[in-house]
Amino acid sequence: MRRIVISFFVWGFALWIVAQNGPQSLITEYGGVYSPYKVKASSLTPVPQGYSPFYISHVSRHGSRYPVEWSYVNNALQILETSNRHGVLTNEGRRLLESYKTLDSICDKMYGMLCALGADEHQGIARRMVKRFPEVFSSQHRIKVNAVSTDKPRCITSAANFCSALASSCNRLEINVMSGPKYTSILCNDAGPFVKSNNKKGGRLSDAYMQSHFDYESFYGRFYVSMEAARKYNSLMRFLPENVYVNGTVAHYLGYDGMLDLMTPEEYRQAAISYNSKMYYSHCDFKGMGKERIRLQGEMLKGMIEDADNAMKSASDIVADLRFSHDTGMMPLFSLMGLSPFPSSVAFDKVFSNWNSSYWMCMATNLQMVFYQKENSVIVKFMLNECEVTIPALQAIDGVYYPWDTVKAYWNQLLMS
Repeated sequence: MRRIVISFFVWGFALWIVAQNGPQSLITEYGGVYSPYKVKASSLTPVPQGYSPFYISHVSRHGSRYPVEWSYVNNALQILETSNRHGVLTNEGRRLLESYKTLDSICDKMYGMLCALGADEHQGIARRMVKRFPEVFSSQHRIKVNAVSTDKPRCITSAANFCSALASSCNRLEINVMSGPKYTSILCNDAGPFVKSNNKKGGRLSDAYMQSHFDYESFYGRFYVSMEAARKYNSLMRFLPENVYVNGTVAHYLGYDGMLDLMTPEEYRQAAISYNSKMYYSHCDFKGMGKERIRLQGEMLKGMIEDADNAMKSASDIVADLRFSHDTGMMPLFSLMGLSPFPSSVAFDKVFSNWNSSYWMCMATNLQMVFYQKENSVIVKFMLNECEVTIPALQAIDGVYYPWDTVKAYWNQLLMS
């Protein structure tokens, strides 16, 4: 009896914390790859004397979206409906079931699609790009923008919103947008057997982390009449709390908190850390396995190098190359590039303290490579989510600017190794 009273006290206190701070305070730090885009206030390092920006190479993840597939919601919904038919859900368990039904109704005929927030995110990024680098978009002979997207509607719609805002901010541009399976295989090369195998290994490490750090008894004890019943209908114990974390985060920016309210802040935090680390292991430069994973984006990096070199030709009329992809294409790309927010060789239980996807792979995450020229000299700087970042392996000029020839030589060496 005493344990039950203490449990209700802890649960009530957790609800009070959420009520005081709101779900957004948790999502900001722990929403991971499901976080909406964050615009950080950041100052820009002065450009070395004599250089002017003339070209931008850009790659972006699609913006905030509905749950990516019906199965993301339905798999958990089916477990809870089966459990309910057998009478093993508590009142809280039935509340959780109803929250899934509500989310499913909100997402009807929109699974995987960009939401209104995602459209706003990409329009805002485009407008700030023009405002931040007006010289790039005021050239007399550079007027063409090439945009390519994977064949997923959420990426195509992201590209459309970005380009429409770009055109309204600078109506002299000629913008071409292309999409198809060909571009998907380059921009997000994540469909091969190695990636699937790596994802499973990441899942096993996540299982071990959750077993050590997540309080399954407290979580399932609120929703099921007994732990025996919970285990009977949940063969993978990690699945339901992870699923509530994922869908609750997405539901929040869709305007529904009925699911997220059923997790304690600590449960949300631990599920987030586990998921964050699993994504890093599966798609970044994880110790022991990462090199093979990140090399899968080699063709994309090679194409970015070629596009940049073509844009530097004196007769070029290209002002920007835009690419719209997914988190599973961009995480290995940024790791291959050697960008500072994507460390290598981090142990699974140390990932979150070194790499937080809430900041570096949220919805609409974008990299802007801004090129500057002075006579025959070209330098480049990197802006990840509109904040200056570095390549630690290379020596920078004034902290964030790199000779393009040095960057290109470094990347070509990585591609050949």
